[in-house]
Amino acid sequence: MSNQNTVTLEFKKEQIEPVRDVLLANGWRNEEDSNSYVLFRLRSPENSLALMYRSGKLVLQGREEFTSVISNIQEFQGDTVTLDYKPHFGVDEVGKGDYFGPLIVVGCFVTEEFFKKIKVLGFADSKRFTDKKIFNLYSAVKDYPFYYRSIVNPRRYNEMVDKYKNVSILLAKQHALVIEEGLKDLKSKNIQCNYVVIDQFSSSKSRV
Repeated sequence: MSNQNTVTLEFKKEQIEPVRDVLLANGWRNEEDSNSYVLFRLRSPENSLALMYRSGKLVLQGREEFTSVISNIQEFQGDTVTLDYKPHFGVDEVGKGDYFGPLIVVGCFVTEEFFKKIKVLGFADSKRFTDKKIFNLYSAVKDYPFYYRSIVNPRRYNEMVDKYKNVSILLAKQHALVIEEGLKDLKSKNIQCNYVVIDQFSSSKSRV
């Protein structure tokens, strides 16, 4: 007797691509399918199969439980961005650069469309995720064009600390560098950005 599970879900046309994104973020991989009625075919790490038909019908087949991935998929159903959502530029840093590795400051301009996508994928504090989950999320968004970064290696980091005598000033300058690069690029592409969000790294409001 087979233990294979089969689950069928229905989606609207505009929901189909986000479904693919969710599956890819969960480690499913694309496969070829010769059926002209199939929009895409994906295989899970546990060897389950997902078939999305042009009608919007998604069929999941395999021996695994699909509860988790279905819950992830259904998070976006009926979910809309609030009407007052404002595209904005966000910037944050990781590492301190003086010993283990570089100081990296990254900025990202988040459009409403991209916001919807990362919400569907389940982006949140990376400390809540495994390395595998982080890599899968990265794979789903790595081609997004509006990322900007500054990387300061340990030697340069220490030189800058000696120069400024204050790590917060160093961070402020690197944040400003990334923000400036991002806003210049957006302006060159005729994209308007009126808001910048900075994770607070100093108690000095003037410095931030």
